Amino acid sequence: MHAVLDVAEVLWTEHMGEKELVAFNRDMYRIETLTAAGELAVVPAGFERDDEMADFDAFAQMAGE
Repeated sequence: MHAVLDVAEVLWTEHMGEKELVAFNRDMYRIETLTAAGELAVVPAGFERDDEMADFDAFAQMAGE
């Protein structure tokens, strides 16, 4: 699943300019959820362990596995 997401991100960002890429990364990775020490301050919506596993299950079902 992560490999599919990596390829999709490369294809999506391949032709972005520097400003667009900075905005994309800010929106996608929500850097403000980290403390100054790099610790996770807030778990972004959809990134709880149960949410992630449900997403993987849904993708596997869609892919026919």
